[in-house]
Amino acid sequence: YVPRLKEEPVFLVMAELVQRYFLRQKDTVSVSKVALRRLEHVYYKREDVYAAMVKLSKMQQEAAQEAAGKGGVDEDEEDPLEELLEEEDGEGYDEGKAKSLEAEMVIPIDYEMPACLSALILNLKTTIYQNGDERTKARAVLCDIFYLSIHDNFHEARDLLLMSHMQENIAHMDISTQILFNRTMAQLGLCAFRQGLITEAHSCLSELYQGGRVKELLAQGVAQSRYHERNPEQEKLERRRQMPFHMHINLELLESVHLISAMLLEVPNMAANALDTKRTKVLSKPFWRLVDNYERQTFSGPPENVRDHVMAATRAMCRGHWRKASDLLVSLNAWTLLHNSQHVIDMLVAKVREEGLRTYLFTYSAQYSSLSLDQLMVMFDCSEALVHSTLSKMMVADELHGSWDQPTRSVVMHNVEPTRLQQLAINFADKVAVLVDSNEKALDIRSGGTGMKRDHDKKSWDDDGEGGRRGGGDRGG
Repeated sequence: YVPRLKEEPVFLVMAELVQRYFLRQKDTVSVSKVALRRLEHVYYKREDVYAAMVKLSKMQQEAAQEAAGKGGVDEDEEDPLEELLEEEDGEGYDEGKAKSLEAEMVIPIDYEMPACLSALILNLKTTIYQNGDERTKARAVLCDIFYLSIHDNFHEARDLLLMSHMQENIAHMDISTQILFNRTMAQLGLCAFRQGLITEAHSCLSELYQGGRVKELLAQGVAQSRYHERNPEQEKLERRRQMPFHMHINLELLESVHLISAMLLEVPNMAANALDTKRTKVLSKPFWRLVDNYERQTFSGPPENVRDHVMAATRAMCRGHWRKASDLLVSLNAWTLLHNSQHVIDMLVAKVREEGLRTYLFTYSAQYSSLSLDQLMVMFDCSEALVHSTLSKMMVADELHGSWDQPTRSVVMHNVEPTRLQQLAINFADKVAVLVDSNEKALDIRSGGTGMKRDHDKKSWDDDGEGGRRGGGDRGG
């Protein structure tokens, strides 16, 4: 696998030479196809990885130049390929070794690979946009969005995705393009998370995790389903579509980002709607299922995997222990896979601190007559500006009923919300109304379709008829 990867610079050189040939022949369709193949070999690389590949190509060129400077093969020494061909009729013939020697290629000494990856990608996508068909252009757009995402240009990548209307048309494209779209959305979600855009990250990743088939959607594994059997031909096609290992997106990192984004959005939502038994404001159903399963456990041991860490952090945040929650999330091993891991960890701790403050206010604000700004700064280790802006936003959005008292640097609470007993009484009344309605429907079914409602309507009709006749007689007399 690794020797095959080392041959990638040779392939890129060959592809560029072929593209130049088609350009001289004025075959624009073939030019766009070769340009797309070149783009698909470089769009997932970062600048430092591409620089290493350029360095490898220069080393190969220098090695070939040194070999050429020595004057070729010594006359007394036989050519290894010729020696193998002479042994073809004998028992010691190695066909695999002969093919490897025949296929060995080197980069031309006078060739120089493009040094700047961004300039190369710009050149390739311009060629495709000018000469390619619809499928080629769509794949070029997705490769461009992927490249922008891994280089932390989220807003530019998002605007390109929205302007291309790719989300509306992707269902009508071929499977390989749909896989590329899923990979692009996953990378866009990771980019948004690295930039601290939690809502956007959750929006990008939520569709991938709806059905629980992330491996299959990203072509990083074949899912075995008990309800759907594949014939050998379908399995062969499925395995042929799989991504090579060096192009994989780490699934542990992807799951960490998705669950943490859902946690930072759902935990304040859970605290704000703690007495909403119908769960009318659910933002992430997969996250709620994990929370329900975690709460049903009789005993919860120390966290072992990503889900355990996030669920333990969720429970800690709900109880107001934001430090414990941040420590659990920071201890995940997935952060070492990021190139700017320390920046992401600092951003994550800041987000947990802010959402922990909002969760605490949602949960315990009804128990206070006033909240001190200085006390909240000490409790959550926040700056005055952050606490002040968070409280003000909650007041403007009617999430926190209170007003600022500037001389005392505190928030005076307005006790307009129902108490817990009143809220439980309202929920109980709603459940009783549902119970009465279901009982009436059951009685209606039991009486053969004519229940209390129909008898009541008939009696009212009879009363109205008799009254009408009596009234008419009086008026006639």
